[in-house]
Amino acid sequence: MGIGWSCLALALCSLAACQRRDPAAAELRTVTDTVSITDGLGRRVTLRQPARRVASLSPSNTEVLYAVGCSKTVVLRDRASDYPRAVHSIAATNAFQLSLEHVAGFAPDVVLVSHWDAYRAAALDKVGFPLAVFDPRSLPAVFVDIVKIGSLCGARDRAQRLVDHLRARLERIRRRVGGRVPVRVYLELDGSDPTRPWTVGHASFVDAVIRAAGGRNIFADVAPAAAQVSGEAVMRRAPTVIVLNVDATEAARAQAKVAARPGWQTIPAVRDGRVINDIDPALLTRPGPRMVEGIERLARVLHPQAWRHLQVGVE
Repeated sequence: MGIGWSCLALALCSLAACQRRDPAAAELRTVTDTVSITDGLGRRVTLRQPARRVASLSPSNTEVLYAVGCSKTVVLRDRASDYPRAVHSIAATNAFQLSLEHVAGFAPDVVLVSHWDAYRAAALDKVGFPLAVFDPRSLPAVFVDIVKIGSLCGARDRAQRLVDHLRARLERIRRRVGGRVPVRVYLELDGSDPTRPWTVGHASFVDAVIRAAGGRNIFADVAPAAAQVSGEAVMRRAPTVIVLNVDATEAARAQAKVAARPGWQTIPAVRDGRVINDIDPALLTRPGPRMVEGIERLARVLHPQAWRHLQVGVE
């Protein structure tokens, strides 16, 4: 890094001092309430006022901020944050090789991240960054986090209304697939090595998405959120549906490659032409407001008879 931790701390203190001298900022603090939430690591995150400048360093958190009406607070995003389209006008950084000096230059009131452990979080805390970590592993946890993120930027009521709407949509999906025999699903995160593809285990948020759509993850007995398995294991577990985590430009090629893997022609999903490559991966893998759309799209694939004569998004 170009400057040390101590220098960065001084820089941040200087920023804070400037804000304290700003009469408008001081006046705003006197008429707004303190915001306090507990993040995904069990840490108490407290802001003296709702954040007006947010560094959102994960796609799901960025989508939540836009969905609850806090788009104008986002001053920095990670490069993977690509939705909605308007987010492309926001400065971006590499969240996997994070430069603290770069983040400090945007003077965020709070930094939102995902998949961070306590050690990494403590490192940022030491240099003065208010940091909130969100890594939900269940659908109810996603709803709770949406409200928390909305609270941090002063939009708790709007976030709660969004959650109520999403829960209602999810309940309609559950009524359609409830009572039906779960479909055996293999979701491939990365098949660049077809002999050792990556899939999702029980600890993954995606496992909850599959279950909500009326499916059963064939690797639900695998503990990690993401794990490499053998091609032979996929064949033995004989999924009825295979879902590929690929974007539109790779979809057709990926489907053909899966069908051409040695021995995979015996898998029911391949044999019956149920290798799914047309669901936006972000809908299934990002724990945010669009997950219900992803669940509905997957439910329509797994249980088409439950959706006969209906269009996507229409009850």
